[in-house]
Amino acid sequence: MGVLRTGRAPSAHTHPKEAREIMASLLGRRRSLWVGMACAVLMASAAAGAPAPTASLAKGIALLKQGDLKGGIAILQEVAKGDPQNVDCQAWLGYGLVQSGSAADALTHLKAAAAARPNDPEVLNNLGNAYLLLGNYAEAETAYRKALQLKPTMAQARFNLGLALVKAGRRSEAATELTKAAAALPRDAQAHALLGEVLSALNRPADAAKAFQTAANLDPKSGNRWMELGTAYLHAGRKRDAANAFSRASQLLPKSYAAASAAADAAEEAEDTARARVYWQKAAALRPDVTMPHLRLARLLADARDLAGAEREYRAAIAIGPATPEALNNLGCVLLHRGKPAEAVEWLLKAVALSPKMAEARRNLAIAYEAKRDRQKAAQAWKAVTEADPDDADAWARLADAQLRLGDVKNSAASWERASRLDPGNALVWNGLGLAQQRLGNLTAAMEAYQKAFRLNPKLGAAHNNLGTIYEQQGQPQKALEQYRLALRVDPSCQDARVNIARLTRQPAPVRSTASSVSSKQ
Repeated sequence: MGVLRTGRAPSAHTHPKEAREIMASLLGRRRSLWVGMACAVLMASAAAGAPAPTASLAKGIALLKQGDLKGGIAILQEVAKGDPQNVDCQAWLGYGLVQSGSAADALTHLKAAAAARPNDPEVLNNLGNAYLLLGNYAEAETAYRKALQLKPTMAQARFNLGLALVKAGRRSEAATELTKAAAALPRDAQAHALLGEVLSALNRPADAAKAFQTAANLDPKSGNRWMELGTAYLHAGRKRDAANAFSRASQLLPKSYAAASAAADAAEEAEDTARARVYWQKAAALRPDVTMPHLRLARLLADARDLAGAEREYRAAIAIGPATPEALNNLGCVLLHRGKPAEAVEWLLKAVALSPKMAEARRNLAIAYEAKRDRQKAAQAWKAVTEADPDDADAWARLADAQLRLGDVKNSAASWERASRLDPGNALVWNGLGLAQQRLGNLTAAMEAYQKAFRLNPKLGAAHNNLGTIYEQQGQPQKALEQYRLALRVDPSCQDARVNIARLTRQPAPVRSTASSVSSKQ
């Protein structure tokens, strides 16, 4: 949110000689803009030959202008005790107290100054600041509007009015005033940034991005400005621009985890995975106690097929802890793809233990058991998946396949039946059902299942081959040979059909049926 813009308080009157001495002492130091303004007023007062203030009043004002709030306030408080009717002292003391954050004390002095000088826009602006700091937005607005009536070009009061309206939740009105303030303060980054915040809150992302871009251009070495701009670009849907802005922020804020992680996240959104990996690595180095950079980096590495790198990052995240079921599951998947099914099982069991209802981990555990060639546990794992999700056709098919390989043909047939009802358009499921029915001796049902399979997928050579084996069982070798040859024609990779043709034409190989492979493509 924006910062208050203070106006200068009315300067004290002084004799020409005293004014020159004060000005000389101020010119010997590094001064703010306000010091220069004070000098100009003091010179004007001296030239006019106005009544002199005490030396203490002049010194207190000078200290405030130098930024020594504590010293200036202490001196002015003493002056106010001795001369409570001194309006200059009241105005400057109120200004100093606002600057130091003592708004309640400032209010007393500024109200007195405003009562004595109701047409002084600087005093009214500072009075508004005191009210604003105290949360009295209505009184702050009144003071700022009075200041603007007296001096419509007073950009500080316009900015502060916009800030008061923001605080009061009146964003549309605030946007109007801040647009005017930004126009009056074209080189003020803060004015444009606050306007951007308000426009963003009003769901005007394109206008907000424009305001933040101006602020960043005016203050290009501020990492926070580029962070604001990156956020605005994201809201405006400009993902690549957002990634560039956050990258700039991270360069300017090299020790900021927030900037590095924002740059990485935006790069992912922009599909710039190389840059995303760089910034997630930076984020991980900045916050070695945080798991997210490792998890995000691991996923990117896995997508890039850098499985060794992905394994390293998942292990790092788990070591930091607490280990999440997702991280354990993902590490198990990576190990599975790296050909380490035994290790995969170990981590997947931990994932399931932490989250028994995590279907993905249960599925991966079953696949890992399959890869480990532990058919009994694979069948048990697939059974658990079907119990958790009775409508998972693929799980029923995999369970059926595992049961068939274990010789549990009756239960396999029942599982294939369930899969065929859930996924009636899957040719592999019908082929598997045919195999189970054939082994149970239900040849008619088996033939119907095989025929359904190759009607659904004419290139499924396994179904033709398996139908051929039934014809052989029925004593029809010619029909069997036709099916074997058809199997090879539609699928030259069907080696079982090739073996069966050789056996029928030259002898002596046994009949071979083709087991289903529910994970292969149709």
